[in-house]
Amino acid sequence: MMLCCRCCCFPVVIQEFMSQLEAAATECSIRLRRLDKKSEKALLTAQKARLMQLLQAEQSPATALALALPLLTVKVGNKLLNVPGRAIAGVLAALQPSMQEEDYAVVQQFHQLVVESLKMQSKQQQDASDEHEQAADVEGQLGLLLPKLKTLVGVEAGT
Repeated sequence: MMLCCRCCCFPVVIQEFMSQLEAAATECSIRLRRLDKKSEKALLTAQKARLMQLLQAEQSPATALALALPLLTVKVGNKLLNVPGRAIAGVLAALQPSMQEEDYAVVQQFHQLVVESLKMQSKQQQDASDEHEQAADVEGQLGLLLPKLKTLVGVEAGT
């Protein structure tokens, strides 16, 4: 079952959500079934394989980060999250205690560079040469870190 990052971090919220979901389903005459362990494991494995396949071919740093973060949550906590872009920093903070310092530093630096790159892209309408040099520097750093990020989540970076 895919959960939002807020639910994963706060078990009380999951219980509230599930009780409200069950009440709404009952009101709509819909029967909800929980996945059994075998089905849940198969679903998790299939989704993980799909994300790894997408990440292996991905060259865009922002998209690669969006694909790598759910894979990291699977690797660290055996939970699959659907993480919107604005929640990436919060999910990273929640994963920090479960990750090795070096791995966390790579992901955190990659995230900061992606944010910086996206800000520069949005400002690129102002044609300033300093910003182009900074953007090229950030893109170069992201290019160097992308294979490390892919390796961290278990994807061969040799594509």
